[in-house]
Amino acid sequence: MRILKRDYLLKKKIEEKIEKSLKFCNGKLLDIGCGNKPYLDLFLGFVDEYVGLEHPSQKKRFGKAVEIYADCLNLPFAENTFDTIICFEVLEHLEDPFLFFGQVYKALKPGGYLLLSVPQTYQLHDKADYFRFTSEGLKLLCKKSGLRVVKIMPIGNFLMRVAVKTNYFFTTSPWKPLGLFFIPLINIVFDKISRDSSLEPCNNFLIARK
Repeated sequence: MRILKRDYLLKKKIEEKIEKSLKFCNGKLLDIGCGNKPYLDLFLGFVDEYVGLEHPSQKKRFGKAVEIYADCLNLPFAENTFDTIICFEVLEHLEDPFLFFGQVYKALKPGGYLLLSVPQTYQLHDKADYFRFTSEGLKLLCKKSGLRVVKIMPIGNFLMRVAVKTNYFFTTSPWKPLGLFFIPLINIVFDKISRDSSLEPCNNFLIARK
């Protein structure tokens, strides 16, 4: 059950932002860092083709569920290939965010859209977790690459960060068995009281256009 997951609140809010952004999605879509494609169903009916891309190191994990294995800092596509590119909670793991945005610009068709989510104050969650991004940082990345910002939406606030941090505590400490009770309780309570705040968001959701 998703309610038992420590990142339940984040994924729920990303889904909400995607639903608000579907009007920008069409044609051929590339999902960078797609994993097991948790948001695929949301895009069905809006795009004609859904292409998942993962790093080659993840091939054993995801197998044939992913169409293309490649380094997203060196995308193996011709210019102007995709109408829509999505990338959720991946950018913080890349060594060169500016290069990534340049690759996205190249792969997008003129008038194509990028949908992307990134952490701002979200919990550190991996050894290869290098960066955090404010809305101004996202604007700079777009400006340098040639993309135009359409909208930046905040995800969560300090209350969501407290909830996530507490959930991570339960999953990484000797108190882990108690997490089976407390994590769903925390998720339910904080889902009701946490609001999106541009002053101190937990994450940010970007819509940009080429």
